[in-house]
Amino acid sequence: MIKKIQFVEPDILGFEVDGRVSEAAFINMMQELIPKMESPGNIKLYVEIPRYEGTDWEVVWHSLKFAIGKLKTYFNKVDKIALVTDKGWLRFLATAEYKLIPAIDEKSFEFSEKEEALEWIRK
Repeated sequence: MIKKIQFVEPDILGFEVDGRVSEAAFINMMQELIPKMESPGNIKLYVEIPRYEGTDWEVVWHSLKFAIGKLKTYFNKVDKIALVTDKGWLRFLATAEYKLIPAIDEKSFEFSEKEEALEWIRK
């Protein structure tokens, strides 16, 4: 399941990933993300992952199509990404991604650091 997290700031888009990521959940998330990417101004992404139970294969396909078609836009529109999770392996993968995409300011936090993550994404 992917649930939108509401922020007062119009440039921050937040999501909570809890459990398995289905095709329908991914499509709903993209329906929130794509208009933000196509609107004026840059955005910041805030993601919380309290529990992760895998991803449906259809999501992988949709992700690849998105990456091929919108990756340049993504790099140019996203200023920051904050990931909040207690899953060490997800933070490790995120750190590897951060090194591959130096144009985006990305940082991972544990849930005990959630307030710090919120403060960081709002700066």
